[in-house]
Parts: sequence; structure tokens; C-alpha cells
Amino acid sequence: MTARFIAGYSLALLATLVSVFFFDRALAEWAEDHQLRGAFFEALTWGPDIFQAIVAIALLACLKKTWREKIGHISAQLFTTLILAWIVRLFTKYAFGRTWPDTWKNNNPSWLDNGIEGFFPFQSGVAYDSFPSGHAVVTFALATILWRWIPAYRWLWALLSGLLIIGMLGQYYHYFGDLLAGAMLGTLCGHTVLALEPRVKYFRKVA
Repeated sequence: MTARFIAGYSLALLATLVSVFFFDRALAEWAEDHQLRGAFFEALTWGPDIFQAIVAIALLACLKKTWREKIGHISAQLFTTLILAWIVRLFTKYAFGRTWPDTWKNNNPSWLDNGIEGFFPFQSGVAYDSFPSGHAVVTFALATILWRWIPAYRWLWALLSGLLIIGMLGQYYHYFGDLLAGAMLGTLCGHTVLALEPRVKYFRKVA
């Protein structure tokens, strides 16, 4: 299992690096040239909102004892994973400091508007928040927990995650490398919380 995880994350890291160096700018240009941005692709980016709504519903359900006994451990892991994902999202964006594909706010430098693309580590401000995609971090983190505990709907968790990637690319909100990095980090957040289960009493399933 450990060897498989190492291989998987190594492959994801390699794919991210290849995308950053060879594909990111070209994909953003292609999306803009074909004017893909619109309501359709925007709707595909709702994955994190849906997943966070599931977390909220699960936590509210746990106010009732019968539901708490059934899904208390899942709710605890989902909430912990969400908090961890947000911390990772904020820190890594600040640490990498990548500029955006397009200009969004306060005339931020971007590849499509100014021909500027790069990493500026530990630069504060919205202009340097592209890498990794926070949407992808949150989506894949929560999808990892739900994938483990509700396998009957794995098709749905995979679909929402995949559609997020497509929607973000279509809207050229993020580079493909941003999304790959976010997916990798989000999955790592989920796996980290799942790995803590045997050691944290609150995560254990109530009999």
C-alpha cells in the first residue's frame, strides 16, 4: 500500500512539473482563443460548494444522537479534512506565489493580459494566489474521505472532481498545473486524516 501511494504521488508530482513547464500557458491561450468561458463551464466549478454542503449537512445531522452514532466518525473526518485543506491551501499559495492565467483584480499581472507568468515565493496578495488551485485542494480532500466511507457513490465523487478540472480550465481560472497540484495536495490531506483514524479516538466508528 505504501509503495503504491509513493508511486501515485510521485507520478502526480511529475505530471504537475511537466504541465507547469510545457503545457500550462498553451492551454490557457487555447481556452481564451476558443472563448470557452461561459455559464456552462462556470457550473462545472461548483464541486467544492457541493462537497462543503455535504460536510455542513453531515455536521447538522450529528446533532441528533441516532445520526451521530451512524455517521459521527465520517463527519469528524470530513470537518477535520476541510480545516486541513484550507490551511494547506493558504500556506502553499503564499509559499509558491504564482501569478494567474488571466487578470482578475486590481490589474494583477497575468499571462493572458501581460505575458507574465512565474513563481514569486512568499509574495503576499491576490496577484500571487494561482498555485495550487484552492478549489481543487478542497474538492479532492473531501472526495478522498467520501471515497473511503461511501464507496457506492464513488462515481459521483469522481465525476464532481473531474468536472471541476474541466470547468476551471474552460474558464481559464487556473493553469492545469495549478489544478494537478491542488488535486495532489487535497488527496494527501484526505489520506493524512484517514491515516490518523486508528490513533484518534474521535475518528473511530461508533459501534
